[in-house]
Amino acid sequence: MNISRMSGLFTKWQMFGFGAAICFLVIYLNIAEDVFTNDSIVKFDHSFGCVVQGLRTPRMSSLMLLITYLGNWQIIGAGLLLSIYYLARERQWINAAGLLTSVFGGELLVFLSKTGFSRARPDTLNALIPAKGLSFPSGHAFVAITFYGFLAWAVMTETRSMPARITLLLVVSGLAIAVGFSRIYLGVHWPSDVLASYSLALAWVTILTTIFRTFISTPHESGPASAVVDPRVLLAIWLATIAIFYYFHPLAV
Repeated sequence: MNISRMSGLFTKWQMFGFGAAICFLVIYLNIAEDVFTNDSIVKFDHSFGCVVQGLRTPRMSSLMLLITYLGNWQIIGAGLLLSIYYLARERQWINAAGLLTSVFGGELLVFLSKTGFSRARPDTLNALIPAKGLSFPSGHAFVAITFYGFLAWAVMTETRSMPARITLLLVVSGLAIAVGFSRIYLGVHWPSDVLASYSLALAWVTILTTIFRTFISTPHESGPASAVVDPRVLLAIWLATIAIFYYFHPLAV
């Protein structure tokens, strides 16, 4: 397909989306190469990890535990069920399908990456919580983007207010950064694990959202909603789930 034909099929914004996804993927591959050739990023892992873990205090550790729970499968699972319920009741089938694809497709990518690279976690003697499995990339940091990021995108497509969009983007970006930081702070991931997760997750979500906006004219086309569902009620249920989980599972991972 020549360039002129491609420009007729894709808008400039969509071509930018695919280009951005490729850039994120290249960053991920470069990090992976540096990690497994013992390049300078390995020294960065040790030095930056020591700096972050030097910030440990009892209050900070409690906060980091709470933040890291936002990437646990129990919390993500509850949030995913509530989100799909809301989207289904609102007849937003495309956004519901996209969210499921983002999360479960992302989990498959994490599994394949962990299995393929088989990187060990940092020394467990320095970890504040137990953690099993392989290290590269960080599943928590990854799902912070594939779940919260895609959900934010779905909301932004339904919101015309630019200040609201920017605020939502900043909140979700801060959340993703905080989850990744918590994994380094708690000593269960190397910094490069987190950076690689961000890069691969951004590549995955960017290409997904670009495809959805390219080949689907509207976010949902299945008719009016069957009933009004107050998202604040669902949010309250999810926050209660987090509180209960935090109370009964202070060392869950």
